[in-house]
Amino acid sequence: MILNGTEIIKLIGLSKTDRRVREFIKDRPINDEYGVISIDCDDLGLHLGFSDLTITDKQKAECIGGLYLNDICFYDNCNFFPFNISIEDNLKVVEEKMNLKANYIDINDPEGLFWMYEELGWFTIQFTDERYERVDSIYIRPFENPETSRLNTIMKLIKK
Repeated sequence: MILNGTEIIKLIGLSKTDRRVREFIKDRPINDEYGVISIDCDDLGLHLGFSDLTITDKQKAECIGGLYLNDICFYDNCNFFPFNISIEDNLKVVEEKMNLKANYIDINDPEGLFWMYEELGWFTIQFTDERYERVDSIYIRPFENPETSRLNTIMKLIKK
């Protein structure tokens, strides 16, 4: 697999046994601390988290069990962010590159901006300051059917 952040985020929600996931993680060591399975790709500036929880309807329909790639974090030392985003980008540039406006700011973390993608899930961009002048990290999780009222409200806003 070519090291391309936009292609890597397409792995979200896939089973650890999926050919594309296996090809990407190859022989990287797996951490299993406190029941949390993860792969730290420090050389790439990535963290991959796996869980046996089925979050999306697609995962539930597969019924294959095992582990699913349920979070990906691109750290500031990663040089291939998705959507050609770079750490020097401010909010305006990020929104232009993604062709999408940020739709939510977490009250507990005013620096986190969130986007929802039907095919990808929950996409978060963390900036280094509250003025959104520089990207710090990018985090993605699959999310299809939010169960909390807060997330349902967000989904309603997004679909307008």
